[in-house]
Amino acid sequence: MNRTAVRFNDNSSLNKRTKAMNPPNMEAHNFVQPHLAHNIKQLQFIRSCFAAIAGSVAGILGLTHWSGFLFYALSWAILSVLLVVGKCTSRPYRFFVHGWKDLGVDGALNGLLSYTLFHTLLYGLVHLYQ
Repeated sequence: MNRTAVRFNDNSSLNKRTKAMNPPNMEAHNFVQPHLAHNIKQLQFIRSCFAAIAGSVAGILGLTHWSGFLFYALSWAILSVLLVVGKCTSRPYRFFVHGWKDLGVDGALNGLLSYTLFHTLLYGLVHLYQ
């Protein structure tokens, strides 16, 4: 009886397919992690404060329904442009892993919650008893 040993090859087709579907993120090694964490923390702080200020302004002005939502979208876009031009010197990929996505899209819903909270508070204080 001839017995042959079965060898498992590390370069099997399953392993190749897995590497093709999940390529390693080589960009993550280009950043110093403490500096990246600091940038994200500062970005979140700026967005929270700006959303509170924008919500307060919209509440005082009495913007409701679509006009209030459009004011939030416009203020969010203005903040994103100011951050890209002012702080990132038009190169957001130098400071954030995903670049434009980190500045323009991420955190929009969290900002909307802060915006709604301050809008409701100031709108109630100013316009409730008029």
